[in-house]
Amino acid sequence: MNAFSDALKKSGLMTDQAFQTRIAELESSETDLNDSKATARAFINAGDVTAWQAEKLLAGKHKGFFLGKYKLLRLLGRGGMSAVYLAEHSLMKRRCAIKVLPANRVDDSSYLGRFHLEAQAAAALDDPHIVRAYDVDQFSDGKSVVHFLVMEYVEGRDLHQVIMREGPLTPIDAAEYIRQAATGLQHAHDCGLVHRDIKPGNLLLDLKGTVKILDMGLARFFDETDDNSLTIQHDERVLGTADFLSPEQAINSHNVDHRADIYSLGCTLYFMLTKHAPFEQGSLAQRLMAHQTQEPPPVTKYRQDVPETLLDILKKMMAKKPEDRQENAEAVAQDLKNWIVNNADQQWLEDHERQWDSRPHTNAKPAAPDIPIPNAPSTDEFGDFLTMIGSEEPGSGLKPASGSGMLSGFPGRKSGVQKKQTPDNGSSVNPAEMPLETSPTPKSNRKISPTHNSSKVSKPISSVAKRNSEIKGHSSLSLPESVQTILDKAKEKPALYGGIAAAVLALILLPMYLFSGGDSKKGPGQAEAPPKKEAKEPENESPNMTEEVPIVGVNMTVGEGETFESINEAIEYLKNYNDSLSFQDERKIILKPDAKYSGTVEILEPSFNFPKKLRIIGESDSKVVWKGDGSQPLLRLDNVEGLVLENIEFDAAGASVAIEIQDTCPGVTIRNSRIVNFNQTGIDLAGTAGLFTTVVKVENCSFNTSNASAKGIVVRSGDATSESLQLLRCQFEGPFATGIELQSDFVRWLDIKECTFQKLGRGIFIDPGNPTLVSLAIGNNTFHQCEQAIVMRSIPSATSDDMVITRNLFIDSQQADFSVLNGGEASGLTASLRANPAGASFNWTTRSKSESDNSPTIFAENARFDVQDITLKNTDPAQGNYLKPDQGKGRVAGESGFKPYVGAVSP
Repeated sequence: MNAFSDALKKSGLMTDQAFQTRIAELESSETDLNDSKATARAFINAGDVTAWQAEKLLAGKHKGFFLGKYKLLRLLGRGGMSAVYLAEHSLMKRRCAIKVLPANRVDDSSYLGRFHLEAQAAAALDDPHIVRAYDVDQFSDGKSVVHFLVMEYVEGRDLHQVIMREGPLTPIDAAEYIRQAATGLQHAHDCGLVHRDIKPGNLLLDLKGTVKILDMGLARFFDETDDNSLTIQHDERVLGTADFLSPEQAINSHNVDHRADIYSLGCTLYFMLTKHAPFEQGSLAQRLMAHQTQEPPPVTKYRQDVPETLLDILKKMMAKKPEDRQENAEAVAQDLKNWIVNNADQQWLEDHERQWDSRPHTNAKPAAPDIPIPNAPSTDEFGDFLTMIGSEEPGSGLKPASGSGMLSGFPGRKSGVQKKQTPDNGSSVNPAEMPLETSPTPKSNRKISPTHNSSKVSKPISSVAKRNSEIKGHSSLSLPESVQTILDKAKEKPALYGGIAAAVLALILLPMYLFSGGDSKKGPGQAEAPPKKEAKEPENESPNMTEEVPIVGVNMTVGEGETFESINEAIEYLKNYNDSLSFQDERKIILKPDAKYSGTVEILEPSFNFPKKLRIIGESDSKVVWKGDGSQPLLRLDNVEGLVLENIEFDAAGASVAIEIQDTCPGVTIRNSRIVNFNQTGIDLAGTAGLFTTVVKVENCSFNTSNASAKGIVVRSGDATSESLQLLRCQFEGPFATGIELQSDFVRWLDIKECTFQKLGRGIFIDPGNPTLVSLAIGNNTFHQCEQAIVMRSIPSATSDDMVITRNLFIDSQQADFSVLNGGEASGLTASLRANPAGASFNWTTRSKSESDNSPTIFAENARFDVQDITLKNTDPAQGNYLKPDQGKGRVAGESGFKPYVGAVSP
């Protein structure tokens, strides 16, 4: 047997008889059983193993697929305290989620104590808005002890993913989701629990539009005494997420009550309406202090369509003092329900009526049946197996076979669309063998446009419910008129007629099912079923990705004979088939040298399954060349998170724009690359926004083109606020018009540092009149032989603050080092700069000072004019020591955030 077959036989994933039967079938087919990967594909196609299991088996991992009576199917996620797996009860075949405490932490009393606290808290709760817990157990193989919690498996997305991918919600949907969460919280509070970590990431939205609260790991019993409090034992005064933490929890977390959850739920509502946390600026300590002492920016700063009545509810939830908030979570739910009734249309109310049914709660629930089963195979490598996921080398991944490089007949896929399956637990799809797809409808790859509607909202829940109904594909039955009458009455009065309708349908459908053998074939007395409609293919489905699916690991190579032949194939694979839960760590697309890379790649509002950490890197000592066709940008990004491109030469071949980046793109980085031959703009940042801790960055890139009117980087207005941008160590090699141009009239948290501008018309041009520039830093830049180095159309507005223009070196500017086209009072610019001398300090120039010039200037504290003692070692960007001062000239005093010298290059 090959290595895969040998590992599979030892794993216990299949009985020996089933294994031998499958081998015999494959021997009679054209499967090459000497090829481990070909064999693995065949077993996946047959549904015997999942793709995740196959990867582990190919890596020689035949142990660790079982935890007692549960079989692990794939990794769902990984956090600081635990890993979560999709699993299946070996006899009952019920799918569940298993949260595993890492084996290397079981000796840590803090982690283990919190884990069992979570199990106790979750087991006490039984509410449709809280993820249910079925079992808590531990498994020992003699060497390692694995502690785990068995939970309800819910297909869906957390609300943080929803907002980051689809933008702020409509006020109605946001209020409804928070109302559901408040209902679940009230049940938890009634059971004596405080969650203490309510945030968007802990609220899961399932496929039917129901919100379920996740992660009770920080909950605490009300009657917990100081003697046994884990919080006090381990001196952890703050537990939770700073951006959503109540003021009192930041001071002393072990004394908070249910009102702390109400505050955090209010912060979550704020985020859902604005796509911003209430307080984003500053360090952890500063944000915690802001929750205690400051009011968040008004929601109206980000949007104008939220009614004042909803803002009043939000304000009360986020009151600084607990006694000023709603009395309990039930009151929050009732306030929101009343508001929705007064503001939603009739169709919306009818679509959501089922979610508003009152339910009696009980603290007791039957224990999950524990059916004894034969012992699972010995697994003496649990500690290693359960902690290696995400950190092991990607060599275990399956590469495609020859030809198209795709896997034919991938379970659950037909033409790129999920295939309907019915596993034993009754769910409509089989999540084990396919990536999780939960978006209500596939997004079309719309083109980037500066006029795109800025009030983007998520899909209404009604559309989700409608799509779920379509997916289920109920057959039309010809029912007697009397039965149809009962069903019609059941729709009108479900409480009175619902039970009767269910019984009647059971009497009609159950015999039909039994006589038909439980399948879709026609049985005795069964009406002819209409032909099933073929699933409609998504409009954005790539023709190269519709029939077959490759199995790849963390690393993907692009080039002739590699995993993919083009960058677009790799991107389309990740759009359609990436398993974001199994691949938590960074994925890589490696561009092999000597291959030709061309065409436009578009990643526009990808689904939440698309990798949050992806590097596209050229594998070459020199930069890999990616050349366009001269008509379209090489790269278009919209709402993409964590994408890094490096060691690439982007040759626009005369196209207007080389790279377009739009909307919120936290962590997107272009590094160590060249952008050349663009006709108008090298990189177009249209309403591009990062987050406070994950900025959008262009770093160590060079820009060059022959078009005299072109611009290197343009920052302009768009759907989002231009903010959290860093342009670092970039080279702008003229002659062309402008290195960096700001066209947006509001820019926040922009750094332009350590860049060089040579032989340009304008180095930096701030174009709008009276712009608002918040936290703008222009520092440690070198301007060499530019006509004008830094140009402003007018003085920034009075609301601009924390501006810094410092440590810049101006050499041989032909017209001016700094100028304001529309004039203005010098005091206006001074007021916009920081109060301390660093606001406009240590700017040096080779030009002489004009005694008669009273125009606004950046040459203030420690400025130097007529600098003659700085000569440059080299002015050719292709050579070393480019624009480097000779003889160590230009050193100045140090300053936080800036280099201890003048200019971009260390002397």
